[in-house]
Amino acid sequence: MTLAGENLGIIKAEILNLDEQKKGTDFNFNDLEKSLTKLYYRRAGLITNLNIVFAQTKEKNIPEVIKKHLIEKASLIKNDLVNAQYQIDAIQERIRSSRFSEYSLNNQINIRKKILNYITGSIVAKSQSEVSSQINKELGRIKG
Repeated sequence: MTLAGENLGIIKAEILNLDEQKKGTDFNFNDLEKSLTKLYYRRAGLITNLNIVFAQTKEKNIPEVIKKHLIEKASLIKNDLVNAQYQIDAIQERIRSSRFSEYSLNNQINIRKKILNYITGSIVAKSQSEVSSQINKELGRIKG
């Protein structure tokens, strides 16, 4: 990785840009997790209803018309169940993707901050070394 020509301004601008990207991204997992919880309850209710309908279709003394109606009802419940599962999968993927994006942005920001600290430390060390060298020369000149 190039240290952006060791230009502190460029690295600072990159950090600010990444921070702005983070602000522009919705990382509100609470809303997604609430929706997910509601969908889990919805799916559980649909499964319960489907089991009840299936149990009713197996009764011996049920007229054929009612049995046909129950089978149609079971089919509708199955479709709702598939839809609920699709929504659950979509929200879970969105949560995973958002968490990865947040992690990735934080990681990039941390890397750039480390580079910035390294460059700043190098500049300070070089400056201190130059000052120390000048002091040593001056002391050598005074003693000499």
